[in-house]
Amino acid sequence: MMNASQYRMPQAPSLPKTLKYLFISALTLSSATVGQSNAWAIPDRVTVNAMEYPWSAIGKIETSIGHCSGFLISKKHVLTAAHCLYDRERSRWVKASEIQFTAGYQNHEHKLTSKVKSYKQSKKYKKTQDASVKNTVTDWALLELKEPLGKAAGWLALKRLDNALLNDLAKGDATLLHAGYRGDSPHRLKAGFGCEIAGYFKNGVGIAHRCSIMQGDSGSPLMVFAEGEIYATGVHVIGASDGKQEIAGALSVSVFHPAVGSARAARILRPAGNIWRESKPPRVNRKAEKTPVDTIDLLLKELGYLRGRNTRTSSTKRRNAIQAFLSDTNMTGPARPSVSLMGELVRQLD
Repeated sequence: MMNASQYRMPQAPSLPKTLKYLFISALTLSSATVGQSNAWAIPDRVTVNAMEYPWSAIGKIETSIGHCSGFLISKKHVLTAAHCLYDRERSRWVKASEIQFTAGYQNHEHKLTSKVKSYKQSKKYKKTQDASVKNTVTDWALLELKEPLGKAAGWLALKRLDNALLNDLAKGDATLLHAGYRGDSPHRLKAGFGCEIAGYFKNGVGIAHRCSIMQGDSGSPLMVFAEGEIYATGVHVIGASDGKQEIAGALSVSVFHPAVGSARAARILRPAGNIWRESKPPRVNRKAEKTPVDTIDLLLKELGYLRGRNTRTSSTKRRNAIQAFLSDTNMTGPARPSVSLMGELVRQLD
């Protein structure tokens, strides 16, 4: 078993020296805004319906020191950033009883809320540095909820950003996306699409990418759409800018892998079950919806398959738009909303 600090992603591109210096020189990186430029009309972050899967698996973490983001990886387990739980002013970790997690949080509504029973984090987290490059490898925490919110909200499986997935991203067969409760929009979940990987740092455990990240996004997932499924491949921990180049940093979920990651990290996540198998949508007739219909409508409009400014789209118009999209892209499948369809639409934005 290799230690996380020794883990190296084979053939992974390293971070350019200028960006390495950028990360090292930044002090409180999690509060710096990171942006990206896109040719398409959707801004770098858009509001999505947090009660539709896969967004419903992402939630808001509220503590006595502020808020962060996190995401479900089982019925009762949530991954987030460790620095979200450390009170630097009082030099202490917040108590589990002081933490509340709300899946699918939207517009002040707490439909899927649970207190935290307990949590564990890396013992090597350096408390004096808060969010930093040096803390990247250890900036994680696993929450155990009192309530099994994953049944109603769904959860995300983890997927390593290995060479095969990197090749799929390079060919356009896979795409990156993300969502969290950023500081300038704490009551609405905002998502970003088509993120680009800039390189790696901390021996491959840190993923540098160009996404719009800011304070409040800490603990949110860097997601990947691959092979028709949505997975989490990273946990957002830092962001930085020197005024010229903007970069975000995520802890690779490889740190939790039993074969190549940290033995202790993998052991701590063991109670969550097989986190590498497949993502799980909400159960039928639960509060959260199993398909991201609102996001699909947004993407269909962006790609020109839906017209008009109406906030609601009839099922007939949506079906016709999906059929046209499938025909134009030589895809087969049912003309109805699904997580897989959303991923294919996102791929066309690149």
